[in-house]
Amino acid sequence: MRKKEQKGDLSVQAIAGTHVVLLGMDLPEQKCPGLLGFALRREDHTEGEKYWLSGYKTFASIEPSPPPGILYSTRQHPIQGFTWSDFSAKPEHDYTYEVLALRGTPASPEQSENLAIDVRTESEHGRTHHVHFNRGAAASQEYTRRFGDKRPEEVGPAAFAWLSRGAAESIATFVERAAGPGWGLRVAAYEFTDEKVLTALGAARDRGADVQVLYHAKADEQKISNEAAIQQFDLGNICQPRNPKGLTLSHNKVMVLTKDGVAQAVLTGSTNFSVGGIYGHSNVVHVCERDDVAAEYLWLWNELKKNTPKSADAPVLVAKSPVPDDPLAKQITPIFSPRDSLEALDCSTIGLRLQRRARGHLHDRRKTEQRSHFR
Repeated sequence: MRKKEQKGDLSVQAIAGTHVVLLGMDLPEQKCPGLLGFALRREDHTEGEKYWLSGYKTFASIEPSPPPGILYSTRQHPIQGFTWSDFSAKPEHDYTYEVLALRGTPASPEQSENLAIDVRTESEHGRTHHVHFNRGAAASQEYTRRFGDKRPEEVGPAAFAWLSRGAAESIATFVERAAGPGWGLRVAAYEFTDEKVLTALGAARDRGADVQVLYHAKADEQKISNEAAIQQFDLGNICQPRNPKGLTLSHNKVMVLTKDGVAQAVLTGSTNFSVGGIYGHSNVVHVCERDDVAAEYLWLWNELKKNTPKSADAPVLVAKSPVPDDPLAKQITPIFSPRDSLEALDCSTIGLRLQRRARGHLHDRRKTEQRSHFR
């Protein structure tokens, strides 16, 4: 969901996903002198809560040495930036965000320009696209606040579920859709070591689904790890190595669901099928339910299966998936990698660009990194 509100000089644009709401504030530069920052208050109409959002950064003159992990209300220590991401949102919730510009002094911030904007977060299910961003490394401060200085393996399932934020669950659900004979999965994997993913694929095979996996098998440590996992989970009969002459699979991590050989849906994104990829690094899992898009990825999988050298295969991929003249016209345009130019990367920059104005007019702020923000 995208929505924009304006009241006087202040305007706010909100982009709501499933678990994150991005707010972009805009104030004319001539109105910024004396601006301390923005306070944010959220009302959750679904759960009946209302409170000021909090952050880690403080005014140095008020709190010169904030203890690690302590959160401070944005009403007293406002956001000194023009964008803010609320990572504590929940799917299918109705929220009202009040955005207040604060002026005065750090010791006594006073309310100035203000407005409210209503948003509804997206559902995780029942749509053409299911997009799951894990929390990953970007949430390290909040992870420490919740679980202390312990590895996820020490904490247990709660830590993994929190880090996954639906990524692991979406992979498992996708594989489960290959319910038996007639169904199939075509998988391309760079890192192929996660216990839950490999177990799920083995279960799909045992149900009678036609499961075939291409995995990275160039002579390196990843090949050793992949093949050790394949042997451990007894998946040798469904796995085919990509030998050293072929394209690497680092940018082609894909699962295609088929029915009677016809593509039904595709799971793709940046996530490797490994503990680090799903829970540790910041990644996304994207499931698209359009069969025409899935068919494009099924073509890609069959092309990768040929294991032809990059010099020969890259032009084939570029010809199959040219960058469109108008990237937004079709809404969904698969673009396969590798490419022979940066044209595709330039295309991907189209989207919302939030203005960040008059940074020099925000006063007395501690120069430390502001990352994850939770209640």
